[in-house]
Amino acid sequence: MKKVKILLLTACLSSLFTMQSFAGWIQQDNGQWKYDQNGTPVVSQWIEDQGNWYYFDENGVMLTNITQNINGVNYTFDASGKWLDSNAENKKTSNTYKNTEFGYSLEIPTDVTTTAFDGNSQTFDISNDNMLITFDNESSPEYLDPQIYANAYEVGFVSALTDKVTFIDRTNTHLGEFPAIKSRYIYSNVINLDFYACIRGNKIIFVFSLYTPDTQGKAQEILNTLKLLK
Repeated sequence: MKKVKILLLTACLSSLFTMQSFAGWIQQDNGQWKYDQNGTPVVSQWIEDQGNWYYFDENGVMLTNITQNINGVNYTFDASGKWLDSNAENKKTSNTYKNTEFGYSLEIPTDVTTTAFDGNSQTFDISNDNMLITFDNESSPEYLDPQIYANAYEVGFVSALTDKVTFIDRTNTHLGEFPAIKSRYIYSNVINLDFYACIRGNKIIFVFSLYTPDTQGKAQEILNTLKLLK
């Protein structure tokens, strides 16, 4: 079953992602973002992307997690760099997914496609243009160390992607409110692939997040809403 799911995920990559260079967004080695417009770096300027607004300071760096005075007006930007419009209509923009067996909840935006509410509590996808997030909830066998199980799972996943995936690094981090082990890869030299393993006893939440520079903020915004059920 696990092999089938991995192969299905691999097949989805071709249909969800267009293999092209993504002009505009440029990520620096320190994780900061800049924007190139017709060969010229954007400086002290607003950029609109997919209905969201971002601001680049005098050094051409996108503002994140800050309230900044710009031309006499205070603007607040979230972790993804998106301007938070305080005058936006107060309307429902997400639905809450809860998994009581694995003890977590997730806010899923209403503007994406998802299988989270189809009754399958083990695995579901969240997708949009140039973005795919897959959750796979697994229980490791009692006789096996959960970390060994997670490592074997990751090896199987990467192997299914053949020679199109390049390993970058592995770190201990947090996924929302969950401690997690994160492995970063590049798929087909274009797509960012983040593999997370959140281990709680013998229960493991595996998350695959695939995105391009223009959808990284959207993907991270969704994953940041992962919370422990009290």
